[in-house]
Amino acid sequence: MNAGTTAAELAGRLVWALRDLPGVTGVAACTGDGELLAASDEGAGPREAALAAFLACRGEALTSDGDLRGIGRLLAVSHLEHVTVAGPRSEFVVLIQGPWRIALQCAKGMAGSVADSARTAVQGYTWQALDGRGLP
Repeated sequence: MNAGTTAAELAGRLVWALRDLPGVTGVAACTGDGELLAASDEGAGPREAALAAFLACRGEALTSDGDLRGIGRLLAVSHLEHVTVAGPRSEFVVLIQGPWRIALQCAKGMAGSVADSARTAVQGYTWQALDGRGLP
């Protein structure tokens, strides 16, 4: 990152960009332990950050120490990219990208396309944060 640019500032720019994706109704960016970096909606951000960190942690546990019978064996040699939760009125996508967890609340039936679009956008921001190239 550029001198003076914090992870929260970079996350804020990312959240701002992701909130305009088709089907997205809310965005929160957090660290792996659930520390909120930025959110598109002040009131809901901490809740989404905590849920994103929990889901990512549980999903990553399946890829490292899951039940090695059946599907667990396949998961044990894989890399978790995102988690999707479908509800009666909306869907929730958590992208795992480097040290960040990006939570996206989206309209029912939009999780797949939101995950694909967001992954492309997120990749540039998080790699810049990791390798020190600064803001986009």
